[in-house]
Amino acid sequence: MLNLSSQYQVLKRLLYASIFSVFIIDAFAVELKLENSICHFETETLKGKICDGRFIGFNQVIHKPTGTVISGNGKANRHGLLSLYRIFTRNQRYGDAAYNWKERSIEIKDKTIFMKWPATAQRPFAFSAVYSFPAPNKLNLQVTVSPQKELTDFEVLISSYFDKTFPKAEVIMADGRISSSPRELGFWHAFPFAKQAKSLITDGRWQQGIHPVTQDIRENVAYPMSFRRHTKGLTALISAKPQDCFAVYTAYDGEHHYSNYKGLFGKTIKAGASSTANISLEIGNWTNEEILKKVKEDPNKK
Repeated sequence: MLNLSSQYQVLKRLLYASIFSVFIIDAFAVELKLENSICHFETETLKGKICDGRFIGFNQVIHKPTGTVISGNGKANRHGLLSLYRIFTRNQRYGDAAYNWKERSIEIKDKTIFMKWPATAQRPFAFSAVYSFPAPNKLNLQVTVSPQKELTDFEVLISSYFDKTFPKAEVIMADGRISSSPRELGFWHAFPFAKQAKSLITDGRWQQGIHPVTQDIRENVAYPMSFRRHTKGLTALISAKPQDCFAVYTAYDGEHHYSNYKGLFGKTIKAGASSTANISLEIGNWTNEEILKKVKEDPNKK
């Protein structure tokens, strides 16, 4: 375990523990260990894995101060947090899920985890994911796509599967209300954010490939954030930059995946260009009023 109360102790470990990479980031430490293509991470607040088996996102995540399990245990809801899932263009899906793409490489460099996939005959775009740690309680994913041919209405669906002790997803509606996803309003709930969201959600992409989904379109959200609150109060906020996200998706309250999703990009990307989107997960204790204040004060808000 890291002794984060002393920078000297962290540096000492950096000198003498060759199997770990330990980085000091703005007065907090991140410990990273890459083993058999699985990256183990630890900060003062969170610990877990990245790229656990065939799944890509943050997995088996623990909130250290409370011992709270945030994501699945590697068996139940093993898909992880901020995982790369369905990849779409207009009425087309690229494979079952990005976490099944075999060609990826993974490396640790400068306190960051880099994953890359080359373009293939089936996927006319290069793709990368960069996982980083902006704060001890915050995880970030940056996705970049570089197409060889035009990608019409391109979407990367980012999935997050929580432990069952986070039973209900909530969002901030356009009128400022905080709303959940009750079963009587649908099974899979889609909340548009950008003006093009409804046309993308209904263009047929969700019927492509395995596990087709019929989305129940709800009212617009005010901000591309969703959150789940633990039964004892700890809160997980998932938010994207407004310019990077066009829709928020959730399962109904209590549904056994305990899942949240974000539709990133939602635009046409020309051949030879590159485009990047960002999304983050933050763990803490916030009241609804404090969450609304965070959104209001976000410098990225339109």
